[in-house]
Amino acid sequence: MKDISKLSQDISKWTDKIDLKVIQAVEDTAKDVYIDIMQLAPENTGKYKESIYIDSTKLEKNKVSVSIKTDMVVSAKSTGKQYNLGRLLEEGTVPHLIRPVEASTLHFYIDGE
Repeated sequence: MKDISKLSQDISKWTDKIDLKVIQAVEDTAKDVYIDIMQLAPENTGKYKESIYIDSTKLEKNKVSVSIKTDMVVSAKSTGKQYNLGRLLEEGTVPHLIRPVEASTLHFYIDGE
């Protein structure tokens, strides 16, 4: 039993330490994902693209995480409720009615038409 207890203690010590190579790999992956996001980001005014950043690396309970974020929000004119634009673009929205606010009809241009 002593051997199992000792082994369990040793494993706990090892898992409490995160290898620096793992941290570097997570950060490198975050940079690659950031580049992909920047290439795919809508560019109407460029403000959204400028707002995207890599958040700091977090270490919690043997877990390494890095987030790519934006603090840019959009507001629903009818309710005033604000939504994170990055989340809407990444995860999508539930189906909802879109009404024109500053015109009598809603229209879109696709490929110049």
